[in-house]
Amino acid sequence: MGRMSIRYHWTGTLANRVKGKVDKARAKISMRLFATWRRAINSTGISANAKRRYREALIPYRPPRVGVYVTDYVAQLIEKGWKSFDMRPGLLKGLLSRAIPIGDSGEIRTVSQASPAGSWKHPGYKGARVHDRIKKQTMDVVQTVINKVISE
Repeated sequence: MGRMSIRYHWTGTLANRVKGKVDKARAKISMRLFATWRRAINSTGISANAKRRYREALIPYRPPRVGVYVTDYVAQLIEKGWKSFDMRPGLLKGLLSRAIPIGDSGEIRTVSQASPAGSWKHPGYKGARVHDRIKKQTMDVVQTVINKVISE
């Protein structure tokens, strides 16, 4: 995830005015980045439940840092994706065999220790990659806010 830290030590009247502008810019940047992330999540092709979980896991950094981070492990999986894996051990969980309903059609598929290798392989997921999609927008937000605050 994108990170930016601003550290400072201020003294004097001019420095206090500059510090005020920096604090104002930092707060605006954090709010806009948070909104940008939420909009990007809403525009992904993931399920409504996954979008909700991802949005709830977004946390703005506390000052003096600027940005957003993801706190939830599942939300991080949604962002980054996961590799293909064999689902058979998890489906069996110590059982010799188990009937698994497939969709709403009423079709049932049986998994057992004798099931061929790869017959219950999950294809994996490439990830929503929201961060990759909003990198340019992030820098645009930072530049726009800084230019606006400086010109005030």
